[in-house]
Amino acid sequence: MEPPKVFISYAWTNATYEAEVLSIAERLRNDGVDAIIDKWDLAVGQDKYKFMEKMVSDTSISHVLLMLNKEYQSKANERSGGVGTETQIINKDIYDKAEQIKFIPVIMERDENGNECIPIFLRNRIYIDLSIDDKRTQEYEKLLRIIFNRPQTRKPVLGKPPEFLFEETNNNSDLNNIERELIIELERNGKLIKIKINQYLEIFNEKLDDCRLRNLGEDDTVFGKKLYEKFIEMKIYRDSFLKIIKYLIINGNPDHYKDFYNFYHNIEVYYYPKKNTHSRWNSNEYDNFSLFFIELILSHIALLMHYDSTEFLKISLNHTFINDIKHETIYEPLETRLSTIYDKFNETRTIGWYYNYFSGSNYASPLVEVIKAQVYSEITFSELIEADLLLHYFRLNKNQNEQYYPYFSFYRSQCKYEYFSNLIYINKFNNFISIFNLKNKEDLINFLNNGNFDYKSARYYLGSVPSLTSIVSEELLGTR
Repeated sequence: MEPPKVFISYAWTNATYEAEVLSIAERLRNDGVDAIIDKWDLAVGQDKYKFMEKMVSDTSISHVLLMLNKEYQSKANERSGGVGTETQIINKDIYDKAEQIKFIPVIMERDENGNECIPIFLRNRIYIDLSIDDKRTQEYEKLLRIIFNRPQTRKPVLGKPPEFLFEETNNNSDLNNIERELIIELERNGKLIKIKINQYLEIFNEKLDDCRLRNLGEDDTVFGKKLYEKFIEMKIYRDSFLKIIKYLIINGNPDHYKDFYNFYHNIEVYYYPKKNTHSRWNSNEYDNFSLFFIELILSHIALLMHYDSTEFLKISLNHTFINDIKHETIYEPLETRLSTIYDKFNETRTIGWYYNYFSGSNYASPLVEVIKAQVYSEITFSELIEADLLLHYFRLNKNQNEQYYPYFSFYRSQCKYEYFSNLIYINKFNNFISIFNLKNKEDLINFLNNGNFDYKSARYYLGSVPSLTSIVSEELLGTR
């Protein structure tokens, strides 16, 4: 950086005082400041007033140091023409012509009553005080920091305005309010996080419950339209939920994450009628929830992968839920009530058919097309494909006999495989196998090659499923 240049203005008082000012100029130069003072820079025959005025107006001079003593104060207050016969000072006329921030008052002397010797026109200015011996070192440091523009405390970088200021108004003010309260608690790691999580999830469940539809004998076209439109309306709840997930990732507390993750505990209640509401029902009445939770869970996993949140991924994929009884009418043994996140998907029946019907297309996977049209802003469609594939690999490791077939297999050509490609790096690879509860590369290769899932012959009805080693060769895994 260019050394800052300062001009030192002082009153010619006596040899002792002038030597003191000169020693400060020398110290500044030793500390990297290009100090300019008449003793060094004013040639014989030059006009002192013109020299001073040039220094003030020179744009290369960052600051003018006004070295204030009794003589300087007196001459300035008398406004004796800017330069007296024995003093060189800057008066109010010159001071008013320049940018005031350029001037730094430096107190060099106090009067008999202990008051600072400072001219009237500078009374309201913040100054540097070198008149007290005990404070001189720290005050000189303050002067240097001002000159180099290196303050001890800096103004924080201007952040982005909160997203809620620009959100469209809707009838979800209660959810929006508790969402903001929870985010504030997370940002400051407050003591009310668990309470706010419970309050948020209670309201969130109420909002979802209001999204239930009844099929009162309508044909698939009419009711399919209602289901599709209701699913699109539910996007605001997906976005709110995933926004909290993002803040939980940033917050980094696994206990808070688990509290929030437990929302998935009994989402099966949305795939069936509410207790005692109606005895006759059609399973397609809950298609909007089936697709909502497919999208929400996959987006959730994709968000964790996006932020490389290994710990939360491990919690999400390994956690076992003990569900309540589905129909709430008969006892079910514990082993039938155990589930994991990849068991939470429910078959959809009508929305996909309706989407193909009204779009005039014949998509192999219309449900994926619906999701693709409204991917959450923090992730990409490619990351959704990888999240879907990760669930497949994880389920393969957990249960060879009950496979999770990816919804997005037909769209594999649109995937960049950024997450899996990074498995060539040893730290990424180690994080990956820890999610699978494997110890090393050999364990991973053994499970991939154990023959229980033949990727070469496997054809999911929505496309073939790529093996991990077709994305990253076995030789490259964890080698960089």
